[in-house]
Amino acid sequence: MNEQPQFSVIVLSRNPQINLHEFIERLCAFDLDFDRFECIIVGDGVDMEKFFPDHKKEDCRLIRFLKNRIENTVDAWNRAVEQSRGEILVFTEDDVILHPDFFKTLETEIASLGDRVIGGGKVIPVFENQKPPWMIKFFMPLLDEVNYGETIRPFPKKAIPRGMNMVIGRKYFERYGVFEENNTGKPEIRPEFHFFNRLKRDGISFLYFPNLMVWHIIPPEHLSRSFIRRQAEINLVADLYSAQISGKSKWWRLVFKELSKWLASLIIAFYYLFTTQWEKIKPLFQYRYWRLRLILRNIFSKTEK
Repeated sequence: MNEQPQFSVIVLSRNPQINLHEFIERLCAFDLDFDRFECIIVGDGVDMEKFFPDHKKEDCRLIRFLKNRIENTVDAWNRAVEQSRGEILVFTEDDVILHPDFFKTLETEIASLGDRVIGGGKVIPVFENQKPPWMIKFFMPLLDEVNYGETIRPFPKKAIPRGMNMVIGRKYFERYGVFEENNTGKPEIRPEFHFFNRLKRDGISFLYFPNLMVWHIIPPEHLSRSFIRRQAEINLVADLYSAQISGKSKWWRLVFKELSKWLASLIIAFYYLFTTQWEKIKPLFQYRYWRLRLILRNIFSKTEK
């Protein structure tokens, strides 16, 4: 194997006892050039060795494990970045299924960009059980869906790549540093949010690669009302924080825009009513209510200050 592969695929494993074995079985089925790829599997607070027998690692020579116990996602990613050797770093997780052309896309669409590449690919949620009838389109991004069409394009202005499918040239870590611990006082904000927003503030845009695709497996427990509600609040907290650091006027514009969406929700509710999709009406207004309550809480906290 060459000293410097072109791609380092970093796989975060939060539940190796559930997902890791099958992920590696699928990974080993790819016919990969070991001189161009390495795969680093890193745990989020777990020792993966006890869940994956040593003899299995010989089935796929490009795999390396980080054996040190790692306590959180930021630590896991940063350790992997430090020990990786590729000029292009690809981040994913072991609860996804890589598209059969995933590595081909890296070699054909992304390799030519070299360490200048920054962005992410398509993420399609796949339900372990049948998709519930109340699952409205507003909930899909809460399950980490990323789908902006079938052509390579810049990410939408407010969107960022998701941790289970992002690609970052090494030069960006050298220039902007690695992922940071969350010191905002808002523990729900994800570490990739802070990283990509540092780059956004410097005028860097991110590319969306539709052919760099993964299917994200959604377990039944992620379809509970409490989980969906929590994800809705997390997304809004990130949006509010981003607007806040951009200036007071932008924060208020976001607030008024969110409030105006109640009218759009009424129109959508009438559509659901006339098309007999009644089971979707209640979740629609629950979604708006969760976000409205959090906005009002933010407004009152600002007023008190």
